[in-house]
Amino acid sequence: MASTDEISKNDFMFLKTDVSSWYDSQDSSISMFKVLFRNKIKNEELSEIKDTMELLNKLEYSDNLNTADLTLLYNTIKITQHFGLIRRISKHIPANSLPDVKEMPISEFSEQRQKLMKFGYVLTKKGVRLIDGFCNTPLKNYKNSWSMIIDLEERDIISEGDAMKTFIRNLEKLDLPLAVKALNEEAVQHPRPTKPKYEEAEKHPRPTKPKSEATNSRPNSKRPNKTESRDEPKPKITRVQSEPSPEITQQEYVQLKFVVSKHWKYGSLNMLKVLLRQFGSQIGQAELQNASDVMGLLRLLEGVGVVNRSNPAIIFEAVKISGLEGVESEIKKIGPIFESFTLKNVKIRIFSRYRQKLIKFGKILKTSSVKTIGEMHEIDESVHKGDPWILICVLEEKNVIKHNSAKEFVELLRKFDMNDEAAILA
Repeated sequence: MASTDEISKNDFMFLKTDVSSWYDSQDSSISMFKVLFRNKIKNEELSEIKDTMELLNKLEYSDNLNTADLTLLYNTIKITQHFGLIRRISKHIPANSLPDVKEMPISEFSEQRQKLMKFGYVLTKKGVRLIDGFCNTPLKNYKNSWSMIIDLEERDIISEGDAMKTFIRNLEKLDLPLAVKALNEEAVQHPRPTKPKYEEAEKHPRPTKPKSEATNSRPNSKRPNKTESRDEPKPKITRVQSEPSPEITQQEYVQLKFVVSKHWKYGSLNMLKVLLRQFGSQIGQAELQNASDVMGLLRLLEGVGVVNRSNPAIIFEAVKISGLEGVESEIKKIGPIFESFTLKNVKIRIFSRYRQKLIKFGKILKTSSVKTIGEMHEIDESVHKGDPWILICVLEEKNVIKHNSAKEFVELLRKFDMNDEAAILA
């Protein structure tokens, strides 16, 4: 078991309520859980589940989850990368019993389940359509990657052994390298110990309210979340000196999100999606692509613990990198705590240099350049629609450009006299 102390039935009830409301705020969570828990609950029962509370109750009935053993929940948080949930549930768990979930080995889910979860997260809408077209006549028009995986598992198109090898070969032919990598990548299922785990491990501390400092200072009040993409260097998330005090209220935080979201009409939503692809392995590329507005993207970031009231730094960095300086005056109007805020002093610590280069690259691309680059890599104009940001997303999906690996692409740009564009990525 993962806990050294059993929690009370009352705390367990509140814990389930918090977990349920957290995941139910994400549109595709139930479909995702039907993939993850396929081997924990009978398929007939699993297919009828409508919300997370119903799922948790099923897991409790089967004794996969109980007041003395929360291992399954911790493994679920780790696999889904929803580390922001730890803050919420910590108040229901004894301080000396909450493990370091990020470092916790996966013991509850098989290697196959872990691979399928990675597969579901990296698939984009385009990837789902390609696989749909290859496997189905007529098309089934899957709502998301998870509903597709459920169907393909039911039909034994995805299963362990030769069927999986055949499926992976077909993905290679469809030019879906990230999907191939997810299914080929080694995943480890650690055996479940017979004695309580983490008896001597470093415990995850209860979150404490940071002490207020000088009016304009933003101290590193607690350990930051690791929010990096696997394909990029690990950005160090720290507080930015020009941000307001960590004591901002929930109302001020909501106003900040509203002001930035409203002002983004002067920018590009697709540009923000390029920037946030850094967190694609945590959010899920399909979820990122499907978001229809800035507020929706912020909710996805909150879901994985990248941004919250205590640490809104990523919002300021995104605004600065995207060049939306006009929102600064609107932020200052939120309240006294923001009066001295200035984008000029915001330090870029979260977003990788690679992400910053992509934004600079996209900003100088002309319509004619977008068309030419698309033709170079057999990306139809109906796909990129003349939008440099959509083009960049497709180029990343095709592994044409990625961290520390754009040399061939840069040389190609120079051959077509796109020297300024090449210089940014070099």
